Amino acid sequence: MQQLSLASEGGVVVFSGVNPKGGKPVTRSVDISKSVFGEDVLHQFLRYFLLSPGRLSLKLSTRTHVWNHQVCKVVSHLTESEVIPLDVGVPRMPGKDEHNKSKEQPLLGKSKRQKVVGSKVRKLFVNVDYARSDSDYLDCVYNDLVGRSTALLEACLAYFDALKADHERGHQLAFQITDTVIEDTLASGGYEHHSGQPKANKTVLPKVTNQKIFSDGYVWTLARFRYLLGTESDPFCISTSAMASRDVFFENGTSSVSAKLRACGEALRAKTALTPKQAEYFNASDLVYRFAGVLFNLDMIVLSAILIHEHPNINPDSILSAELKNKHGSSYLEITDGGKNQLFSVDKPRAGKRKTAVLSDRSREVLEFIVAATGPARRMMKEAGDRNWRLLFLGNQAGHRLGPLKGKAGPHLVGGNKGVISLIDLYPALKDSGLGVGTLSLSALRNTMGIIHWFETGSTREMARVLGNTQRVTLEHYIPPALLSAWSNRQIRRFQQTLIVLASYNEDYLLDVSDFECTADLTAFMAQIFFTSQPDRSPIDSVSYSMLLERFAFIYDGGQDADKKDAQFNLRLDPASLATLYCYSDSARKLPESMRNRVDPTTKISPRHFINLSAMITHVCESKEGVGDSYDLDALRSCHEKALLKKSELSDRFDKFSVNSAWG
Repeated sequence: MQQLSLASEGGVVVFSGVNPKGGKPVTRSVDISKSVFGEDVLHQFLRYFLLSPGRLSLKLSTRTHVWNHQVCKVVSHLTESEVIPLDVGVPRMPGKDEHNKSKEQPLLGKSKRQKVVGSKVRKLFVNVDYARSDSDYLDCVYNDLVGRSTALLEACLAYFDALKADHERGHQLAFQITDTVIEDTLASGGYEHHSGQPKANKTVLPKVTNQKIFSDGYVWTLARFRYLLGTESDPFCISTSAMASRDVFFENGTSSVSAKLRACGEALRAKTALTPKQAEYFNASDLVYRFAGVLFNLDMIVLSAILIHEHPNINPDSILSAELKNKHGSSYLEITDGGKNQLFSVDKPRAGKRKTAVLSDRSREVLEFIVAATGPARRMMKEAGDRNWRLLFLGNQAGHRLGPLKGKAGPHLVGGNKGVISLIDLYPALKDSGLGVGTLSLSALRNTMGIIHWFETGSTREMARVLGNTQRVTLEHYIPPALLSAWSNRQIRRFQQTLIVLASYNEDYLLDVSDFECTADLTAFMAQIFFTSQPDRSPIDSVSYSMLLERFAFIYDGGQDADKKDAQFNLRLDPASLATLYCYSDSARKLPESMRNRVDPTTKISPRHFINLSAMITHVCESKEGVGDSYDLDALRSCHEKALLKKSELSDRFDKFSVNSAWG
């Protein structure tokens, strides 16, 4: 049946529709007054709905979709109306598309698998990526994901900074004309034309209330917007039709008002914090609303991307449809610890519960900006009785009406829709990072942040915690099978080699029975075992620590007091030295894993040590969390900032370094 409908009369539930073959009407009825209407009745109807001869010609996915999205809604309505007992469950069928979607979670820069009819002939027998060792392959994936997520975050933050600057600039311009001047102008019935220059017989300009076209017309426009947003209760108050009747420009007709808005927008184009090339993508009239503090769909998508990057446990659907307040007016944005922390919770309908995030400083700034920008629209919608006032994202709708922001993230991230401004249009460098159509989405960003955390911790439990899912769901749906296989294989091989090292540590054939080709690689592996072992964690760790302690005792001052948790680290604060360290670390990260861990026999130091030292200094200088009193943070951070400035100069020189052989 298509166009299915249900009705209830005299204890009889009537299912009626149209047969897809022949278009004949079909009716089925169930008398619930004479029998107990239980789940078995619904199961019988589901069996009939799926397997009836007239419907077998339809795809199973079509029948499933109609059942889940049409029949179940009607049956639920009958349950709410108490026609069907409340304890009767409505059977639902898992859709094939939904199952496949959960199995193939996207990552940034990775397009979904597509069926290919024909492909180009490969010039090599295998893809070069698969010719790499497991560790090199995993490092390549990790570095790509970190680079792409960082590039996306930097673009979003740059847009956010420009958006904040434009809102602040518009706020300053709007307050150049006070409410008193606006009210006097409205009371006088308008203002006379003035060119902005004093007349020949006068030395002063007329009052602003006597000017028909102000010398800075956009100032009047922004001031009028501010006045309307602060005093009106109609969400239509800043639409072109409403402004034509509210003496905003003292012009009749929406076309005249639109022309005035475009003229003001062109004047504001030179004042935006966006680059001139970026500003060209915006309509002139939209710039007026942007400076007036009204949010657009693109703003919502960019701000959501920042929040998801900071808190991957918030999924895209939840943040785009998030509510700031509940139906009783209580806020979902809570302040704790005497104002030091803020909590924000969103609803996850599929999980059937709310997810709470402890806001970072960055996400706290984003949410505070959203609350301030949506304040006027929220007040007007609440006074107008629009229940959508509780939603987090409110702003400009079609016709410049204030209401809930709605829109798909894809077009605003990668473009493709005519007339829609995308983040890639404004920041084309994202394409150079491998982000574009089919490889960039909010879901891919969230999944990528989870995978990055998995790489950094090696724990699916930690990844599940970050994503706000169970460990089983994370393993089944969020880690790509090829990546999980490579990682699991690497973990197993590391464990095997650890057992071999411990069993043959004092034997001459240790190198022969291991997987390593030279003593330097074997030494680097043993150093990793020692540094990552914790004596109290497991028997393997205890044996590894005690057996390898003597070999690597030089790191702990000859083995005396090996466990120095309170040891001090002294660092010479020199910007040039730090800049050189940072540049060397960046270069060392490009080396294969075996080269990074190779210990120099003379210095007993590997490139990995410099990479870790660089990461530690950067973390201490840029971390917002307290790191104790063991560091002179002010001096260290000052030196770190100077080193970053020098780093750009040194990077070019490092790229030109090479090794030459001179023969005499």
